[in-house]
Amino acid sequence: MYNWLYGLAILLLITACEARKSVVTQENAVPAVASDQTIIKHSLMAADTTAPFEPLGAQIDSLNGSPIARINGQVYWVETSGKPDLTHRLIDRDSLTIGSDSATVANMDSSGYGYDAIYTFRLVTPDGRARFTTVRHTMDFAPALSRELLVESTPDKPTFLGYLPQFNALIFQLWFVAEGTDWAESALLLLDAVSGKVRYTLFDHSGEDMHNGNALTTNGRVLLTRTAILHADGRRINITREKLRTAAVQLLNDRIALVLYENGNFYGKEFPAPKNNACVMTFDGRVLDSFPLRAAEIDYLDGTDLNYGYLRSTQTHYLFDLERKILYLLPRGQPLKRQTIHLKNLPVFKSPQRSSEVAISLQEGVGPSLRVYVDTINNKLRYQLLENKLQE
Repeated sequence: MYNWLYGLAILLLITACEARKSVVTQENAVPAVASDQTIIKHSLMAADTTAPFEPLGAQIDSLNGSPIARINGQVYWVETSGKPDLTHRLIDRDSLTIGSDSATVANMDSSGYGYDAIYTFRLVTPDGRARFTTVRHTMDFAPALSRELLVESTPDKPTFLGYLPQFNALIFQLWFVAEGTDWAESALLLLDAVSGKVRYTLFDHSGEDMHNGNALTTNGRVLLTRTAILHADGRRINITREKLRTAAVQLLNDRIALVLYENGNFYGKEFPAPKNNACVMTFDGRVLDSFPLRAAEIDYLDGTDLNYGYLRSTQTHYLFDLERKILYLLPRGQPLKRQTIHLKNLPVFKSPQRSSEVAISLQEGVGPSLRVYVDTINNKLRYQLLENKLQE
């Protein structure tokens, strides 16, 4: 009996040891590959492509679902509305009527018509008292946008983009879309935060243009828009060029901006942009550098975009000209020390990605996407051109 029990105990002990050995072997062997993969995966640096300057409207505080502005420690509700005024009809006469007398114009058929809209902006205290109420009508935006579009547009609620403390102003975006079409343009409206008086009414961008570089400098004293550089001290520096199209704007640092011009088209006639159409300029409009850069074409009307990216780890702006296969590197601290790199002079990326590399993709329009692998130790680059599978 004793021998039988002793033998059974030995057998169970051996079985348990074999089972434990098997488990240990599996625990050590199976994750061995996964462990290597995990090491590789976690050793790759994540590409921090956060824009160096926060775009307008990126962070809006809200209370009970409504946008608020914090002004000098006081909380205010920001209320907006856009409603049609069917008692006031708008008519857009054909451009050929220019120079005709008023009686002739009055008897001509209109080339477009619509109705006025009333846009209301209110800054309200928590107890319901209005600090100000500002009312604007459709044609108040005529200095900034196409009159024909304004006449044929339907009203929409303005969007609050934020309070600018250094300007002591509230900024709003208003979209105007011609009814039944995809023709759209937006305007920026800046209102004094005390009185509600209009500071600026500016063209923002067209619906087909994707890159919107509107942004404040880190000190909040300069606002870059597609049409002007606004200063908190009241200066306005226009950056538009006659008969050219401003394709994109981008802050490079707290002193310098990039403005990209493209060919203009007016009444069917095209006006070519200069060869060096990308301008690096100061906030007083002085051009410090210029170089050729084609805007990215998007598959929507004649829209443009910017093949652009930024890496925090290298403090560098990356711009890609797909047509010429040229990559531009502009250091944030010294954008005038621009590097111009032809893709043919760069090595093509071959897997694996190195642990010291971060990848950034530069593709906003139609055509191949450029992915750049940046070695953060020696600043060497490799690249891939990838087909955009989203395109037909």
